[in-house]
Amino acid sequence: MKKFYTFVLAACACIAAGASSPQPVEIAEYVPDPMAPATTPSRAAALAADDAGYTEWQSLGTATLGQGYDRILFTLNSYRIDGDEEIVFAGTTEVMMRQRRDDADSRQIKFCKLFGYNDMIAEYDAVTCTSYIPLTPTGMPIPTLLAENYGCTSIDFQCSSIQYSEARGVFQFGRPFFNIYDDMGFYTDGFNIMLPDAKPDIDFSFYLKAGGMKSTDKSLTLGINSNGIDHLRYTIKYDENFYTNDINSIIADTCEYKEANTEITVDYTKGSGYYRVLALAYDANDRYMGIYKISSLFSNLPPEGTWEAIGRGIWHHPDMPEYYVYDNETGESSHVIFPAEALQWEVDIEKRTDTDREIYRVVNPYSPTCGLADTFNACLDRMYSGDEAPYRPDAFRTDDTFWFVFDVTEPGNFSYEYGRPNGAGNGHFMSTAFYTPTDGTIQHATFENSRVCFPNYSYTDLIIDLPGYDSIDNAIIDVDANAPVEYYDMQGRRVTAPTAGIYILRKGSRSSKVYVK
Repeated sequence: MKKFYTFVLAACACIAAGASSPQPVEIAEYVPDPMAPATTPSRAAALAADDAGYTEWQSLGTATLGQGYDRILFTLNSYRIDGDEEIVFAGTTEVMMRQRRDDADSRQIKFCKLFGYNDMIAEYDAVTCTSYIPLTPTGMPIPTLLAENYGCTSIDFQCSSIQYSEARGVFQFGRPFFNIYDDMGFYTDGFNIMLPDAKPDIDFSFYLKAGGMKSTDKSLTLGINSNGIDHLRYTIKYDENFYTNDINSIIADTCEYKEANTEITVDYTKGSGYYRVLALAYDANDRYMGIYKISSLFSNLPPEGTWEAIGRGIWHHPDMPEYYVYDNETGESSHVIFPAEALQWEVDIEKRTDTDREIYRVVNPYSPTCGLADTFNACLDRMYSGDEAPYRPDAFRTDDTFWFVFDVTEPGNFSYEYGRPNGAGNGHFMSTAFYTPTDGTIQHATFENSRVCFPNYSYTDLIIDLPGYDSIDNAIIDVDANAPVEYYDMQGRRVTAPTAGIYILRKGSRSSKVYVK
């Protein structure tokens, strides 16, 4: 029997389950603004007019939420400080449905107190079995650090693609997004909402074929693991997202698509970047089964442009310093703590030369020589063994280079992109990145004294020291023997009275790493 393992974040908050069935919230009486024009309809009147076009809400029962959003729960709570209210997700939601009086196929679905907070109303097309939730306030408490650092005044939720299989009693949420400011926010894993009479799952998934891939490969072949499905219809996009209209177009035969049974090959014909695959499940009668999957693949090709080496800098690992390795089969877990001195290391830095912009890239910061390689590879060896071994996501391969490209031309408004050939396993490190979904721009980044800092990038700040700044062992030249001694912690913050621990000691223009007892 195959063993399946998961990589669990340390101290991850638990999902509250078994909550009592929440009830729909009544609409409070609306008092018009006396300064508003007399012709402006009141909110209550507008809602009454909207409700008049629908039948009464009918309950489909109290549904259970499958896991998938728990990573966002942990991430949101990581921005709390002492005194902040904890965000706790509920594991159930009452699902209600109503239809338009003049169109039975046009319906609305209400997820009451979704995640334990506000109601969410989704527009549903009964013909295509597709639905979506527009950007809606969740009512969750705002962690202080999100408010102070990013101007967050409301945590909102949206999901552009929801599939409802009435026969199975299951809602599939694809690419759900928690918005915190303008277009900033966090994507989370897809998850299911299962009605009380939900039937066993009929599913399919992609998997990387044994052997992985090399940096010289021009395509990637994914195997298909299906259950109760006859064939797939699929299409591929480059550096674009899929939306509900794409699903509808495949169902209606109004776009180009391919069919597959056992595998899908993605050709990297457009260079470096993301290639996304949308696949829909069909039965033997070529009928859509209400199930789809989206898989995002980053090509192994190097970023565009011409580059030259400018020296070695320092990569400060932005993720948490500890993990739990959990065995789903035995229920046993072990705690792995990365030593502090292993959380930063030297890396090769290159600069783009075919543009006037200040664009740099870090070449494979998670190489076999990085500080985490031995410890983390030991974890992977335990997670993938036996018949799982060929599919081991090797996080430290010299032939599958991980790129981190950042543009620091405009202070305070930096952009970046990162990716690693699929199968290299960097998702354990970079998957919780804080970013905007539209253009990859991150706010509040700084670039001073050859140090780039992306605040709250993951579990900690992502810091990159360019050549000419602090080095791990021996730094730059021109030592001033009479210069005062300065201490900095591993995040680059000056320390006036260091206690026991590891610090960067700076004396004049020379720096070194020291351990204070």
